[in-house]
Amino acid sequence: MTNQTPSARRFAAPFVSARLAPLLLALSLAWSPLASASGHGGGGESAGPAPLQFTVNVNSANGASGFVQVALVLSPANEEATKEFDLYRPMVMHYINLVIAGFSAETLRSVTGKDKLAESIAQRVNKELGLTRKTGVANVFFTSFIVQ
Repeated sequence: MTNQTPSARRFAAPFVSARLAPLLLALSLAWSPLASASGHGGGGESAGPAPLQFTVNVNSANGASGFVQVALVLSPANEEATKEFDLYRPMVMHYINLVIAGFSAETLRSVTGKDKLAESIAQRVNKELGLTRKTGVANVFFTSFIVQ
């Protein structure tokens, strides 16, 4: 039992509720069906596979070094390709790192350079997995691209 009088307990209950109200409100909003169903603002299924993240040192034409920070998604030609990507993920990431490192910072600053990089990544991953555009990487999509 507690040493509080009935009137003291009535006073303490609203005080605790007032302190917990913002937390309860935030939790209820974060877990609401609307937030998770929309795909915006928390919860729910993602719109696709998680992007692969890369930070790679690159050289410039003037000999200076910089880096590229890239997030990309490999678009599979079919379900079997998805299984191959997952099974050989470390190898796939290794070859993507090598491909990115082979480009200069100047080349990667242009749209044409990014297109060439995407094509090179698709070709290299398909080659190393023994696949083609129809059975392996169909496309490469960049979700983030920073050159410094």
